[in-house]
Amino acid sequence: MKSILKKGIKDTSGAYRFSAAVLRQWKLAALDLLAPPACAGCGRIGSAWCAICVSQTEEITGQLCGLCGGSLEVNVCRHCDEYPSDFDRACSFATYTEPFRRILLRFKYQFDPSLGEIVAKQVLKRVKILAPDADIAVAVPLGPERRAARGYNQVELFARPLADYLGTRFDLKALRRIRDTRSQVGLNGDERRLNLSNAFEASSIRIGGRRVLLIDDVFTTGATGNACARVLKNAGARAVYLFTLARAVGSREVKMEIA
Repeated sequence: MKSILKKGIKDTSGAYRFSAAVLRQWKLAALDLLAPPACAGCGRIGSAWCAICVSQTEEITGQLCGLCGGSLEVNVCRHCDEYPSDFDRACSFATYTEPFRRILLRFKYQFDPSLGEIVAKQVLKRVKILAPDADIAVAVPLGPERRAARGYNQVELFARPLADYLGTRFDLKALRRIRDTRSQVGLNGDERRLNLSNAFEASSIRIGGRRVLLIDDVFTTGATGNACARVLKNAGARAVYLFTLARAVGSREVKMEIA
């Protein structure tokens, strides 16, 4: 452990972030020993996301669109053909189905850094494929009122450790939501896009010339990712890669608990 800490101080900033990640893991492990967590998926004691629920999670695989990461039924993804993306590539880890749905709800309603650490490790390989050259990582921000009411941004719980494992700088100030919007729950694609119009702002000083990994919890219609990617590109981003933990499928597109 001493050698890791010394390396973090003496070497690159990436090495320092890695040592910070190790310290965070030790702290969370100690807390888990004192109060063993219950699995967010099934309630079993011992892990915030147990091996059984991991195995039952429906990961998204197969022939996927190279832009939005959705199922590719024809040569061109119907979604991207109708609504061109502002991000360069996107992918999601799993479908928004049980038991993974309950993992995302835990993030939204319970501050659980231990779960964020576990999920970040699980999705790391997928993100490395999506954005191997990302210079900076940002989380889709909450509006001021919603963040104050919740006390935290649920996306940051897994986005921050994910950036640490990638060796990519996580920036809280590069992208911000400048106005609160109504909940996206129950809105169709056009209503979501209108709801998010002019809702975000990006810093050209922090973003300009960089390849950005944009992280969110759920891809529903792509409206949120597109709105963020648009302002990131306008701020000078060289590329924007969108990663979401889950993707809504079929009738779940507009009937989700997650805004």
